[in-house]
Amino acid sequence: MALANNCLEIVINSGGRSENILRKRFGHLPEFAFIQYGNWIGETLEKIRSVPLEKVTMGIMLGKAAKLAQGELDTHSGKSTWDKQFIHGLAKECGYSDEQCAPILELNMARRLTEIFPFTEQEPFFRTLAARCYAVCKPLVPKVDLQILLIDANDTILRF
Repeated sequence: MALANNCLEIVINSGGRSENILRKRFGHLPEFAFIQYGNWIGETLEKIRSVPLEKVTMGIMLGKAAKLAQGELDTHSGKSTWDKQFIHGLAKECGYSDEQCAPILELNMARRLTEIFPFTEQEPFFRTLAARCYAVCKPLVPKVDLQILLIDANDTILRF
């Protein structure tokens, strides 16, 4: 629909909640520029690669971002789980101490990472998480201007 209407910029998102949040931020885009990928990030990016889009913004909730950062392109709970050890290692790479990183291993949901790290654009952990998501996705859509937006449980959006 977006391409049929000469729309070369789209915003992909996981579902209704994230789409509603993103619509407010991208008010200049028509309704048909918002596309839900659900759990199928890989399939969505494959389709994007095959069409002449110029700009794609991916809005992603933290739970899916934790899976995507580790290379999981299908984030359905039946297909993948977030790897606490991977996320712990990511935090260590950012320079956090063992004491700061230990609570990661006790979390039951990745969205609770905001209880450990402040959800801000300056926070090294979230900058690194977004960078890893970008590194997984960008090779799949090499000709597209790709942007990653992290979204937390309070509907805050971080742009990287």
